[in-house]
Amino acid sequence: MLVTGGNTGIGLETVIGLARKGVQVVFTSRDEERGAAALADARDRSGSHRIAVMPLDLASLASVHAFADDFLGRYDRRGKDKPSIRRAETSVVIGHLNTALALAEALRKK
Repeated sequence: MLVTGGNTGIGLETVIGLARKGVQVVFTSRDEERGAAALADARDRSGSHRIAVMPLDLASLASVHAFADDFLGRYDRRGKDKPSIRRAETSVVIGHLNTALALAEALRKK
């Protein structure tokens, strides 16, 4: 499950809630230090280590495209050669059109 802006507020609570249910969660943060702090908090509060953080600045198209390439390089939805996110967990929680479009464009290329 991908949660954008998961380092604070409702995004962080979503990450924690999903992780408590056993979902593998990747969340994004603009700031690496805040992301690392949120990751430690989420792992501690959820009791799960199936949580990762990745950098993403939704105000930057370059960041969006770099994120999409990095995300797809790490997680193969087919479960081949890369750490797999189970099919039921590949839903993408996204609130920004640019991120969704970048991911869709990258997926079409594969």
